Amino acid sequence: VFFWNTNDSLGGSTPWRTRFQELVAFKDKWGHCDVSERFSESRELAQWCSKTRCKYKKFLNEAPSPIIKERIKCLNDLGFRWIDLRKKQSSRRN
Repeated sequence: VFFWNTNDSLGGSTPWRTRFQELVAFKDKWGHCDVSERFSESRELAQWCSKTRCKYKKFLNEAPSPIIKERIKCLNDLGFRWIDLRKKQSSRRN
C-alpha cells in the first residue's frame, strides 16, 4: 500500500501536494502548466515549478533528488513541461 506523504515539501515549506493542486487549478484557468516567474498571482507556484525542474534534472542524472517517479508521472499526466521554453528562448537571444 502506498501512502502520499502530504508533509513532504521537496525542500520548501509548502507540501508538494498543495503546490500540485495549485498547478492543477492554474491549468484549469489558463489551459497550460507554463507558470511564468513573473506570474503575479502566485510567484511561489512559479518558483516551485522552477525548483521541480531542477530536481527532475538531478533525478535524470542519477544525483540525489527528492522527486519520486509517482510525482513525475502526475506532472507528466498534467502536461507539465520539464524544460522551461521561455528561459531557453531568452538564453538564445543573449
